[in-house]
Amino acid sequence: MFYYNVTCHADKSVEESWVQWMTNIHIPEVMQTGCFLECKMLKLISHDHIDNATTYAIQYLYKTPEHFEKYLQQFAEGLREKTIKEFGNTVHAFRTQLQILEQF
Repeated sequence: MFYYNVTCHADKSVEESWVQWMTNIHIPEVMQTGCFLECKMLKLISHDHIDNATTYAIQYLYKTPEHFEKYLQQFAEGLREKTIKEFGNTVHAFRTQLQILEQF
């Protein structure tokens, strides 16, 4: 099993509307692709490294690399474009993939 982790820095000026948009629109659209099993949205509470921004991590669980490849090839670009259209440069994201080795 694997996680697709999207870490986002949302400007405080759009944070509330971005969280609502992610919760009600974007994450449901990503989940409707059928490529992921579940999603977690987390907020960094220890400290912020960027002034006037809050950091979030959205973690999508997927079963095989093929599921993630399907997402990249068929859905990722369009969904990213919607986010950029909605929020422009007020939200910055970087993406990583993680493999689950053990669960305790």
